[in-house]
Amino acid sequence: MAWICPTCETPHLEAGEGLELPADALWDEISFRLAACSTCGFRAAAVYQESRRGSLEDDTWQHAGYSLDPSTYDLLRDMLRACPNPADKRCACPVHHQLGQTDPHGEWNGLQPYTPGAQFWIRVEQC
Repeated sequence: MAWICPTCETPHLEAGEGLELPADALWDEISFRLAACSTCGFRAAAVYQESRRGSLEDDTWQHAGYSLDPSTYDLLRDMLRACPNPADKRCACPVHHQLGQTDPHGEWNGLQPYTPGAQFWIRVEQC
């Protein structure tokens, strides 16, 4: 899967390792993937969240991205590779525990320690 890179605007932002996470107070589905541009070297964490609460007309999804410096990208990549079951949101490994953290309101914030000051872009849709 390739996306448009926000830096060089080419369709070379490729999805890499990812992790499925448990639902939080707002979202029924949370997943994130690392992404890297083969043209300019841009690195990011891409997050997909979906809520299916309420009627079928109330489905909402959100795509968000966080720019990452190379060392943070490498750290997250190594963490993801250490998970034995990245597609299992119920996996009890330390990686899922750490990246699945929520704030006191029950909202997911597992990437927050890795993205302070990161450039952020977002697209929200309601189906």
